[in-house]
Amino acid sequence: MRIAPSFLALLLTFTVSWPNAEATIIVDSAMPIDREVVVQLIQAREDNGTGAATVLGNAAQRLSIEMALDQIWAQAGINVTLLATVTTYNSSFALDANNSGGTRPTNDLNTIFVQASTAGVLNTGNVINTIFVDHVPGFAVLSENSAAGLASLPGNRINMFTGDNLLGFQNGLDVIASVFAHEIGHNLGLNHTGNGTANLMSPGGTSEQLSAGQIIIARSSGLLRVVPEPGTAILVALGIGLFAVRGRR
Repeated sequence: MRIAPSFLALLLTFTVSWPNAEATIIVDSAMPIDREVVVQLIQAREDNGTGAATVLGNAAQRLSIEMALDQIWAQAGINVTLLATVTTYNSSFALDANNSGGTRPTNDLNTIFVQASTAGVLNTGNVINTIFVDHVPGFAVLSENSAAGLASLPGNRINMFTGDNLLGFQNGLDVIASVFAHEIGHNLGLNHTGNGTANLMSPGGTSEQLSAGQIIIARSSGLLRVVPEPGTAILVALGIGLFAVRGRR
């Protein structure tokens, strides 16, 4: 577990790295779904269009991750919608800071998004723009057994790294979903909680649970839109548990 230093107290990170990750999603009961947050996925590539960052895998892997995101955020009555189209962004700087070594400066998050805005690749609607990269600001280069993210607090900006090895088994997909849900939490206004506690926003947490206070904060975010009718079908789907044995993040 590694937590990168914050930048102006606004940027927070979370990562896991297990060669043989064992996890499952542990949450409290779902609320009626009456809010939605929309996420735009953006794939960074080299300037010449090669060497694309891994996003969320194939269609089945992406569906599994999205279902886990919904399961986690259903505790707050929030549905997470990943837009179907993945935007590509040719930027070697965004992808890996032109192959720089060592820990990537945290402020690169801001630079990445300023440049992406200038390039016209960001979704300008009321959505969370998530740019997938190979080297997340605030981190050293991570192994393919890892997932990591850096997010604005609050805001609508996330950088994510998803290791290819995690896509090959269900518990690895759960790890990716847990990290992604954590970063979405920052965008919705949630700070870190105590390290190692049973909470989604805990670095090294043991579950994806949310407190009543966190739910109130997240549901007040301007990023959310009202869903006219409770998502009954979603709640039924979320009743299907994930039965793998969980390890620590």
